[in-house]
Amino acid sequence: MAADFTWWDLSKPKKGLPSKKSNPYRVIRVGKDVYDDADRYPGPVPDGKKWVRFPDKHRGRMNRDMARAASLQPIDIYDSSMMRAVLKRSASKPVSGGFLYRGTMSYQELSRVSKSTPIAWTSGKPIGKKSKGKVSWRLWTGRDGLPKRLVTADTAGGGKEPLVKRSDTRYTDWGCHLVITAPPTDEVIDEDDLLEYARMQNTPIPTDAKNT
Repeated sequence: MAADFTWWDLSKPKKGLPSKKSNPYRVIRVGKDVYDDADRYPGPVPDGKKWVRFPDKHRGRMNRDMARAASLQPIDIYDSSMMRAVLKRSASKPVSGGFLYRGTMSYQELSRVSKSTPIAWTSGKPIGKKSKGKVSWRLWTGRDGLPKRLVTADTAGGGKEPLVKRSDTRYTDWGCHLVITAPPTDEVIDEDDLLEYARMQNTPIPTDAKNT
């Protein structure tokens, strides 16, 4: 499996002010290795290192929500059983160039219809039978039935002010052959090496008569 994708976070809009767009996040996955953009790493990074490689056992904070289909969406459009459930629970109407599907399902339903185990974006833990939340969607397809755009609202928990993550993904160039490669090795630092580098950077200077 390989994937190369970029996304941005938008802040919650304040009264009279638009949402603020974050700096881009970029992640490359090749096989079991995941490479995070070093610019997003919160600590010191050696000069010349542009990517942090996380092995399969620990793919990094920004990769926690990455589905097997390389998406931050709660709905995996490549999961046939999930898509059948989405279409079954949708109200549809024709729109310019294709169709629009709208619907909602609970976390319990999402867990039940998914071939893989969906992950809660708030905790990084699997969504189970007792998880509280729901996912609402708008899915646009072309006349050929292929997805063109997916907008979701993933609401975790309950109460008066639940946490909501909204995602907007566009799908283009279906059937196009892609080649995705890992970043150049001289621009990559492994997670363990980066942690050791950070530890060395934070080692206090011994006190003596000359530096106190």
